[in-house]
Amino acid sequence: MENKTGEVYFVFPEFRDDLKKKVEDAKKALKDEYQNHVYILIIDEIVEKFKNSKDEDLKNHYTEFYEKYLNIEF
Repeated sequence: MENKTGEVYFVFPEFRDDLKKKVEDAKKALKDEYQNHVYILIIDEIVEKFKNSKDEDLKNHYTEFYEKYLNIEF
């Protein structure tokens, strides 16, 4: 029988340490063989890569996205 273990991705802003902790705690409750199939992606890092794109449309879109959703002052 073939192993068909899926992957799970959680994507959230860097400032959400509370979510990161919850995901990490949940991973610890999983069997070892499943823990390596759960990933955390930080949206800030993804957006930053696209903001530096050579494609002007992508660059503009993600620059606006950053300004609207991630450039938050607390």
